[in-house]
Amino acid sequence: MATHVSLILFLAVVAGFVLAGIGVDGYRRWEHPGSGLVAGYLALCGLIPIASLSFAVVNSETLPTLVFLGLWCLSTVVWFLFALQYTGSYTRQRPLLAVVLLVPSLVLVPWLVEPVGSAGATASALSAVALSTYSAFALIGSLLVFRSTVLDEYISLSSGSVLVVLGIAPSLTVTLFGQLTDQDVTLLSASIFAAGFGISAVAAVLAVFRYGIFDPVPTAGLVGERAMLRETDDLVAIVDTDDRVLSLNERVRATVVEESTPLGTDIERVLGHTSQRFAERDTIDLDTARGVRQFDSQVSQLTDGHGRELGAIVSLRDVTDRELRKQRLEVFNRILGHNIRNEVSVITANAEVVADQTEDDLATRLDTAIDAADSLDSQDESPANRGDSRGRRATTVRTRRVPQRPH
Repeated sequence: MATHVSLILFLAVVAGFVLAGIGVDGYRRWEHPGSGLVAGYLALCGLIPIASLSFAVVNSETLPTLVFLGLWCLSTVVWFLFALQYTGSYTRQRPLLAVVLLVPSLVLVPWLVEPVGSAGATASALSAVALSTYSAFALIGSLLVFRSTVLDEYISLSSGSVLVVLGIAPSLTVTLFGQLTDQDVTLLSASIFAAGFGISAVAAVLAVFRYGIFDPVPTAGLVGERAMLRETDDLVAIVDTDDRVLSLNERVRATVVEESTPLGTDIERVLGHTSQRFAERDTIDLDTARGVRQFDSQVSQLTDGHGRELGAIVSLRDVTDRELRKQRLEVFNRILGHNIRNEVSVITANAEVVADQTEDDLATRLDTAIDAADSLDSQDESPANRGDSRGRRATTVRTRRVPQRPH
């Protein structure tokens, strides 16, 4: 029996070396968001079964157990941080965050040093909470990866599933191994231990060499959405169903809103109009730091998965310069059309006078010229070219009389 247990644990150690080797190799080659974290996670997961060899070398169980559980706690924290960064949920990570997340693991020290007595009972209760916390880190990280796999079509379900297995299998293995092991390692607990890390090693190989763990990175999607709202020239405000402002992009604060305006303020007090009015009007005037400007307004409703309304996104695009160019173009078109009609009228009138006093063949040519001028004049009078004709003044065309040639 002992030989079988030792052989099975040896297989777990081999799987640990595979995990650690992939992690070390990946740290040297990968240059993607979260690559350092997942490389560290694989290396730590590989060290867990390797550290189990210390139980056979060290007489005391306290130090090996502390190293064993410490590596597991650290690996779950690293996996959790990787999931946050890989999915884009939280990318501005600092080493202090990892230190804070590792603080609960400190209660394991008094629990292992003094397992009996009143202090030991308290430490035991706290250690149970701490171990549950780190199990939750592994579970939450895996759920974030799974959620990103489901929502992002460019990540295949197979590659996402492999990542989820890679995140949850080591933690589940350590938890079951600890529950089934009392004093001695049994054949069942050793088998679960070896199988769990064997599955983790296979998942790591598939994730790295088969699916390319960092070929599609969902971080760009979420970070891109946030940057799009932050960097766009449009004014964007998010409101709830009661028209209270939940979020404003930097453009709104730089253009319209004072820095001291708190979130939760009614949008009418912030932008001067309700979201309903923004939805009803195509173009609306706003008082800005540059004076009164015109904006195209668009309101998009926000709903949950069941179609219930949550709020709205109000997007405003500055069209002042566009409207000014449009007005100038309309004025230019009116002036140009006015001048063309005047010149065409002059040409037509003089051509008619000449046609009445010339021979038939030349008169025919002049009639053709007159018809062409009339056609040009009628095209200028068409609705497509006329635009707004209000305010135009009637013009008088003076014709020049051509002296009649003697017969």
